[in-house]
Amino acid sequence: MPIEEITLIHPKTMIKRIVLPLIVTGAALLFASCAAVMTKERVAKLPAPIRTALEPMMARQDAIAKKFTSGTKKMLEGYATVADAIGLKKEAATLRAEANLLNSGSTFSDTRKAISRTDGIVKDVRNQMAKSKGVAVASKEKFVQGVRTKNEAYQIQSALAVEASMEAVRGIALIAKASPLDKVLLTTTLDPLFFLSKDVPRFLDAERKFELICQEYAKEQKIVLPKTNLATPKLAKADY
Repeated sequence: MPIEEITLIHPKTMIKRIVLPLIVTGAALLFASCAAVMTKERVAKLPAPIRTALEPMMARQDAIAKKFTSGTKKMLEGYATVADAIGLKKEAATLRAEANLLNSGSTFSDTRKAISRTDGIVKDVRNQMAKSKGVAVASKEKFVQGVRTKNEAYQIQSALAVEASMEAVRGIALIAKASPLDKVLLTTTLDPLFFLSKDVPRFLDAERKFELICQEYAKEQKIVLPKTNLATPKLAKADY
């Protein structure tokens, strides 16, 4: 069966359906104190089949998260250049500043926060471009450069979304085999995969809409853009 046809129950939904009569108050307090993280010590105590599968999965998750940071940085740089090209200097400066904050040392949380902080600005740039008919572009060269950069970022994000969705399916299957407490810990540990496989496709959908506005704007401004195909990625299916 192709992996994109697999449908599994998301671990958070699964946890809600499980009755835990054996977890007493003391255990609950212990869990609260350990901050719900899967430490190396905790991983070492997992049953061998789960531990063997989890360790490389966490390494792949880290690699995907780094691609997410790299792709997001590049996407913000593209948006900044497009904004600059159509005369939105303030928005361009903010977007570029956010892009500059992201680097190889940035955490997954840093990248998510950057996206959250810039979401409204990107929409403003898109909307301004959509209603700028008849207003001359400040720089055709920068516009082409910005569109090319953000489209390169799209390909990075699209590929990692596919990777994340496949790993998320494997993660959900792994969590199903764990003890009640480990289910919660594993869900927290693999949260980046679940976020990426669920939310990156939404970001890509927004980017395809942005690209349509760019194409319309370029046509009106007589700007020749490089041919591109921002295809919708085929993701492995998981029940969230």
